[in-house]
Amino acid sequence: MAAMSHRSIVRIYGAALPAALRLFVLCVAAVSVGWFANRLRNEPIRLTGYETPTQCSEASASPSSSVMTAQEVSALCGRDDVLFADARDEKQFEEGHVTGAIHLSCTASRGDVGQLMTQLSGKHQLVVYGQSTAEARQVADGLLRQTKRRDLDVIVLDGGFAAWRDTGLACSSGACDHCSESSSHARP
Repeated sequence: MAAMSHRSIVRIYGAALPAALRLFVLCVAAVSVGWFANRLRNEPIRLTGYETPTQCSEASASPSSSVMTAQEVSALCGRDDVLFADARDEKQFEEGHVTGAIHLSCTASRGDVGQLMTQLSGKHQLVVYGQSTAEARQVADGLLRQTKRRDLDVIVLDGGFAAWRDTGLACSSGACDHCSESSSHARP
């Protein structure tokens, strides 16, 4: 291999040289055309100082829920325009829930919020709680996307049901009144 002649090297690499030169010329031409096309735009894209967007415009347009402590949420109790919704499973709901709360798993079957929308009629605030803040937030944001009501303020109970119970606020037990009306117990 070391004893290859100069002619052998030229024969092997010489054939690739014209192809590499054509590729280089095509790349320079493409960059030049792109640069000139950018200059012809009404508002050319600046090639320096570009900052990557931190949030998609669609995400910023979609509403999101807010998080409140048990003490803050307790101030909403007894108001006619507020609905409490439990996002936990049916057994946990039966063992204890916020007094007057509906059970989301049996109220909304397979993501359909039709029955929930009926219960939300005349309501302007929906308080959602679950086992944790994260669980309730996921459900609350999903409900916001499905209901598309801009006048509905969806609030997540910080710390979940445990925070409500541990604060000593009103709790009830037993089956959800609306669960007997629904045959499905799928989560929204």
